[in-house]
Amino acid sequence: MDFENKAKNPALNNSERKFKGIMQRSRITEEDLEQFRQQIIATHKKKHYRVLLISAILFICLILLVALLKF
Repeated sequence: MDFENKAKNPALNNSERKFKGIMQRSRITEEDLEQFRQQIIATHKKKHYRVLLISAILFICLILLVALLKF
């Protein structure tokens, strides 16, 4: 899928649309760079929370499995 078709895709996420809009301008401002940084930080936090949640669930399952095997 080329960039033209991807841009027309309604499922395209908001950050990609913003990026495309910024890249159409002649210059990237400090404000644009700060927005990119904030979006990256927010995305990483979401991923870290997911990993933490999955790790916690797996750890709890492992404890339950060990507890069941002991008794």
